[in-house]
Amino acid sequence: MKSMPLKRVLRVLPFMLFLTVVVLAGCRHAHLPAARDVDYAMRWWNTLNAEQMVAALYGTEATSAQAAAAKMMYDDLDGVTKAKVNEAAAEIYTHGGHSSVIEWWESLNCRLMRIAAGDGNTADPSSAYCAHFPGYVPEGGKALSEAAQYHVHKVGTALLDLGYPSS
Repeated sequence: MKSMPLKRVLRVLPFMLFLTVVVLAGCRHAHLPAARDVDYAMRWWNTLNAEQMVAALYGTEATSAQAAAAKMMYDDLDGVTKAKVNEAAAEIYTHGGHSSVIEWWESLNCRLMRIAAGDGNTADPSSAYCAHFPGYVPEGGKALSEAAQYHVHKVGTALLDLGYPSS
Protein backbone atom coordinates (compact mmCIF):
# COMPACT_ATOMS: atom_id res chain seq x y z
CA MET A 1 0.00 0.00 0.00
CA LYS A 2 1.43 3.31 -1.07
CA SER A 3 1.20 6.23 1.39
CA MET A 4 0.01 9.68 0.41
CA PRO A 5 2.80 12.27 0.10
CA LEU A 6 2.89 14.77 2.95
CA LYS A 7 2.39 17.70 0.57
CA ARG A 8 -0.92 16.24 -0.66
CA VAL A 9 -2.07 15.42 2.89
CA LEU A 10 -1.47 19.00 3.98
CA ARG A 11 -3.39 20.27 0.97
CA VAL A 12 -6.41 17.98 1.57
CA LEU A 13 -6.49 18.12 5.38
CA PRO A 14 -8.16 21.56 5.76
CA PHE A 15 -10.93 20.51 3.37
CA MET A 16 -11.48 17.25 5.28
CA LEU A 17 -11.63 19.16 8.58
CA PHE A 18 -14.11 21.59 7.07
CA LEU A 19 -16.33 18.72 5.89
CA THR A 20 -16.18 17.11 9.32
CA VAL A 21 -17.27 20.35 10.99
CA VAL A 22 -20.14 20.82 8.51
CA VAL A 23 -21.40 17.29 9.04
CA LEU A 24 -21.17 17.53 12.82
CA ALA A 25 -22.83 20.94 12.89
CA GLY A 26 -25.66 19.67 10.75
CA CYS A 27 -26.18 16.67 13.04
CA ARG A 28 -25.84 18.56 16.30
CA HIS A 29 -29.57 19.23 16.65
CA ALA A 30 -30.84 16.35 14.53
CA HIS A 31 -32.27 14.65 17.63
CA LEU A 32 -34.40 17.68 18.55
CA PRO A 33 -37.97 17.84 17.31
CA ALA A 34 -38.91 20.86 15.23
CA ALA A 35 -40.29 23.70 17.32
CA ARG A 36 -44.00 24.12 16.96
CA ASP A 37 -45.45 27.29 15.50
CA VAL A 38 -46.99 29.65 18.05
CA ASP A 39 -49.28 32.29 16.54
CA TYR A 40 -48.60 35.08 19.02
CA ALA A 41 -44.85 34.44 18.81
CA MET A 42 -44.96 34.64 15.01
CA ARG A 43 -46.99 37.87 15.03
CA TRP A 44 -44.61 39.53 17.52
CA TRP A 45 -41.38 38.26 15.91
CA ASN A 46 -42.35 39.38 12.42
CA THR A 47 -42.83 43.00 13.60
CA LEU A 48 -39.19 43.29 14.73
CA ASN A 49 -36.35 44.28 12.41
CA ALA A 50 -33.20 42.15 12.16
CA GLU A 51 -31.25 44.00 14.86
CA GLN A 52 -34.23 43.92 17.22
CA MET A 53 -34.61 40.17 16.65
CA VAL A 54 -31.04 39.54 17.73
CA ALA A 55 -31.31 41.89 20.72
CA ALA A 56 -34.54 40.28 21.93
CA LEU A 57 -32.93 36.84 22.09
CA TYR A 58 -29.28 37.55 22.86
CA GLY A 59 -28.89 41.18 23.86
CA THR A 60 -25.35 42.14 22.92
CA GLU A 61 -23.96 38.62 23.48
CA ALA A 62 -24.91 36.92 20.18
CA THR A 63 -22.32 34.96 18.27
CA SER A 64 -22.24 35.60 14.54
CA ALA A 65 -24.00 32.24 13.98
CA GLN A 66 -26.73 33.10 16.50
CA ALA A 67 -27.20 36.54 14.96
CA ALA A 68 -27.49 35.09 11.47
CA ALA A 69 -29.99 32.48 12.64
CA ALA A 70 -32.09 35.09 14.48
CA LYS A 71 -32.33 37.56 11.58
CA MET A 72 -35.09 35.57 9.87
CA MET A 73 -38.83 35.84 9.60
CA TYR A 74 -40.56 33.37 11.90
CA ASP A 75 -41.40 30.78 9.23
CA ASP A 76 -37.73 30.69 8.16
CA LEU A 77 -36.22 30.14 11.63
CA ASP A 78 -34.36 26.94 12.41
CA GLY A 79 -35.87 24.77 15.14
CA VAL A 80 -33.49 25.85 17.91
CA THR A 81 -33.97 29.57 17.23
CA LYS A 82 -37.73 29.19 16.84
CA ALA A 83 -37.86 27.47 20.25
CA LYS A 84 -35.99 30.45 21.77
CA VAL A 85 -38.39 32.88 20.06
CA ASN A 86 -41.37 30.91 21.37
CA GLU A 87 -39.91 30.98 24.88
CA ALA A 88 -39.28 34.74 24.75
CA ALA A 89 -42.75 35.36 23.35
CA ALA A 90 -44.36 33.25 26.08
CA GLU A 91 -42.50 35.31 28.68
CA ILE A 92 -43.68 38.64 27.29
CA TYR A 93 -47.20 37.38 26.49
CA THR A 94 -47.57 36.58 30.18
CA HIS A 95 -50.99 35.04 30.66
CA GLY A 96 -52.56 36.74 27.63
CA GLY A 97 -56.05 38.11 27.90
CA HIS A 98 -54.97 41.74 27.97
CA SER A 99 -57.57 44.06 26.53
CA SER A 100 -55.11 46.77 25.50
CA VAL A 101 -51.48 47.30 24.67
CA ILE A 102 -51.13 49.72 27.59
CA GLU A 103 -52.53 47.16 30.06
CA TRP A 104 -50.13 44.53 28.70
CA TRP A 105 -47.08 46.84 28.67
CA GLU A 106 -47.67 48.04 32.21
CA SER A 107 -47.75 44.41 33.41
CA LEU A 108 -44.13 43.86 32.22
CA ASN A 109 -40.95 44.48 34.17
CA CYS A 110 -37.99 46.34 32.64
CA ARG A 111 -36.31 43.21 31.26
CA LEU A 112 -39.51 42.00 29.58
CA MET A 113 -40.20 45.48 28.19
CA ARG A 114 -36.81 45.41 26.49
CA ILE A 115 -37.34 41.91 25.09
CA ALA A 116 -40.79 42.87 23.78
CA ALA A 117 -39.39 45.94 22.04
CA GLY A 118 -36.33 44.12 20.71
CA ASP A 119 -34.09 46.44 22.69
CA GLY A 120 -32.14 43.85 24.66
CA ASN A 121 -32.68 40.98 27.07
CA THR A 122 -31.55 42.38 30.41
CA ALA A 123 -33.02 44.99 32.73
CA ASP A 124 -31.42 48.35 31.96
CA PRO A 125 -33.24 51.32 33.51
CA SER A 126 -31.45 53.67 31.11
CA SER A 127 -33.18 52.03 28.12
CA ALA A 128 -35.81 54.09 26.34
CA TYR A 129 -38.09 51.04 26.64
CA CYS A 130 -37.81 50.64 30.42
CA ALA A 131 -40.49 53.27 30.62
CA HIS A 132 -44.23 53.69 30.94
CA PHE A 133 -47.10 55.18 29.04
CA PRO A 134 -48.01 58.74 30.09
CA GLY A 135 -50.48 58.54 32.96
CA TYR A 136 -48.94 55.28 34.21
CA VAL A 137 -45.50 56.52 35.20
CA PRO A 138 -44.69 55.50 38.77
CA GLU A 139 -42.87 57.88 41.09
CA GLY A 140 -39.24 58.04 40.00
CA GLY A 141 -40.08 56.37 36.67
CA LYS A 142 -39.99 57.73 33.16
CA ALA A 143 -42.42 57.97 30.26
CA LEU A 144 -42.04 56.38 26.85
CA SER A 145 -41.14 58.83 24.08
CA GLU A 146 -43.61 59.22 21.22
CA ALA A 147 -41.44 57.05 18.96
CA ALA A 148 -41.15 54.36 21.65
CA GLN A 149 -44.93 54.49 22.22
CA TYR A 150 -45.52 53.87 18.53
CA HIS A 151 -43.11 50.92 18.49
CA VAL A 152 -44.63 49.44 21.66
CA HIS A 153 -48.11 49.78 20.15
CA LYS A 154 -46.89 48.02 17.00
CA VAL A 155 -45.32 45.03 18.76
CA GLY A 156 -48.04 44.82 21.40
CA THR A 157 -50.86 44.96 18.87
CA ALA A 158 -49.22 42.16 16.90
CA LEU A 159 -48.47 40.02 19.97
CA LEU A 160 -51.96 40.40 21.42
CA ASP A 161 -53.68 40.14 18.01
CA LEU A 162 -55.55 43.39 18.52
CA GLY A 163 -55.44 44.50 14.86
CA TYR A 164 -52.99 47.01 13.45
CA PRO A 165 -52.17 50.42 14.92
CA SER A 166 -53.04 53.44 12.83
CA SER A 167 -50.16 55.48 11.42
